[in-house]
Amino acid sequence: MPDTKTNAERAEPAPPQKVSEAQITTLGLEQLQTPIWIYDTQKFCIHWANTKGLELWQAESLQELSTRNFRPEMSDAIYTTLSAYLDDFSAGHTINRWWQLSPKGHSKNVFCRFSGIRLNDGRMAMLCEGLEEDILEYDLLSSNTTMVSMFDSRHGALVSANPAFANCYGTGIKTFQDLFDDPRTAGGLLQQLATSDQLQMDIEVQTPQGQRWHYMELRLTPGSLRPGNLLVMQLDISSRKQSELDQRKLADTDALTGLLNRHALLRQLAALAEDSQPFALLYMDLDGFKLINDTFGHSVGDALLELVAQRIRDHGNDHCCLARIGGDEFILAAPVGHMQGDPVAFAARLIDLISRPYQVAGFGNLNIGASVGIALYPRHARDMHDLIAKADTAMYAAKRRGRMRHAVFSPDIHNSVLRRTVVVQCLHKALEQGAFNLHYQPIYNLREGTLPVMEALLRWQDPELGPVGADEAIAAAEESGLIRDLDRWVWQCACTQLRKLQLAGHPDLCMAVNVSGTHVLQDDFIDALTAQVHQAQIEPRHLILELTETAMMMDIEGNIDLFHELKNLGFRLAIDDFGTGYSSLAYLHQLPAETLKIDRSFIARLAEDQHSIRFVRDLAHAQGKQIVAEGVEQDWQYRLLTKLGIHFMQGYLFARPMPAGDLQRLLDARIYASPGSDC
Repeated sequence: MPDTKTNAERAEPAPPQKVSEAQITTLGLEQLQTPIWIYDTQKFCIHWANTKGLELWQAESLQELSTRNFRPEMSDAIYTTLSAYLDDFSAGHTINRWWQLSPKGHSKNVFCRFSGIRLNDGRMAMLCEGLEEDILEYDLLSSNTTMVSMFDSRHGALVSANPAFANCYGTGIKTFQDLFDDPRTAGGLLQQLATSDQLQMDIEVQTPQGQRWHYMELRLTPGSLRPGNLLVMQLDISSRKQSELDQRKLADTDALTGLLNRHALLRQLAALAEDSQPFALLYMDLDGFKLINDTFGHSVGDALLELVAQRIRDHGNDHCCLARIGGDEFILAAPVGHMQGDPVAFAARLIDLISRPYQVAGFGNLNIGASVGIALYPRHARDMHDLIAKADTAMYAAKRRGRMRHAVFSPDIHNSVLRRTVVVQCLHKALEQGAFNLHYQPIYNLREGTLPVMEALLRWQDPELGPVGADEAIAAAEESGLIRDLDRWVWQCACTQLRKLQLAGHPDLCMAVNVSGTHVLQDDFIDALTAQVHQAQIEPRHLILELTETAMMMDIEGNIDLFHELKNLGFRLAIDDFGTGYSSLAYLHQLPAETLKIDRSFIARLAEDQHSIRFVRDLAHAQGKQIVAEGVEQDWQYRLLTKLGIHFMQGYLFARPMPAGDLQRLLDARIYASPGSDC
């Protein structure tokens, strides 16, 4: 690229203006071990240099160096830039730049620190300190010489440029607009310069070597120099910028899946909100992942999470914001108009996709599910933290509905979760203060007219919440990790009460207690249960452990030995709420449970459906198990069940749950309830 110079700049230089020895001595410049020189920007000459400076400039002496004329090798752009520096020096500023020097025609990249120094005649000159590239421990890509160019700000035409600019861009840059992929960028920068002395930025530019990151500094030339011209200084910072981008990516992404992390997610959500478009946020939690992770190890769990993340990516599109914010928790957010239908349908498809089998090397097909909570911006919240919290609330509501479901946030869901939170807090106090009590409901053998079993049922009257149902209390205890303490309190009270009743003349009476499926899997479950039975001085055969069908079938292969161990110790097992879970008939006969308790929902629809009861009856008889019908409330139900050959019944028709004192009187009277009575 031709290097244009003005006639004035090609004139012979004036004699150099000397710098006083006192000034040099006072500043201590001669003793410095880095190259120092003083340059006169108006007379294009070096007035003084220390020994290291003479070496840098390959000068035989200061006299020889001071006679060199630097005008022939200086472009308009460089001259204008250096002249503009004088104003900066007058303001007390220091300038650091990579610069390309050419002593005796040999190019050197030098990191220069420029500051101002007054000559004897009062004019401002440049005090320069330099370090050569091979001395610095500096990234080579970052050490490229400053590229200086000057453009006509009215028409944008290139007026002048230094060799470093030509080395970078070749001959392809004719106008200021050519520096940018989008011509509008140039216009925007010029508009900003109209109200600012200068602009500084990091910007990505297109060069013959490809896309590069440049530090770019723009300033309009002062009126005394070349009015109407634009100075552009650039430095290639691609290596540093790439390092910054890599570090930012590490800071913003989840290391395992490559999705956004919570910090970056919040920024993306804020950007979505700024677009003023309604968007949906889907909060996903994997169902069944913990069991796989605990069973097969974290390496398998990690591989599964990566596969899940990829499926979520595949289900999304360019408008989706995807993040992993916890062990097995993910978030997807997107404008409602880009969700291929409404958010609920989108969530249903996502659950279906996530729930398909996964192929993990060495482990075959692995199956998990997902529960999804949905919150809408701005309908449900405008604050991003609040929006995430509400989607999380909806997700837990979906889990409580049976998992692999979705739920949209609503005030009712919020109130339900709020109550659950309050219940958990009150549960802590109730356990500490012993605020629970037990009621007991008889289970009758109506064919023999006996009362062989009492079921212990939890009752909780809280001063703040009022009466709290057993199902609600147990669910809160399981979620909060208090189920172990709650179960053991029930055991202690039930076993103690059973011992009292046996000593009072009812030695064959049995007590049924409900056991949490979460608790039964804990390592010390059997030891704690056995210790409680011994402490109460009752026999294990008099204690019936009721587990729900779902709890019994959870990881049946892994827990079948535990159930047999309980049986061998003398405890009796019953499957509660039978018919509401997902029993496998192939495994049912292996379970050492001796009783199936038919869920009350089957009894409620007995008039319309007797086939289900017959099926359960035949299945139980074939496996030598007893049947208990729960929730019998009508006389016609009792008569129809008797006709179907079911004789163990429990329900309000015979007796409501009662406190221990009423139970004692009922047993002592030995007048057991008949159908239709109210005990």
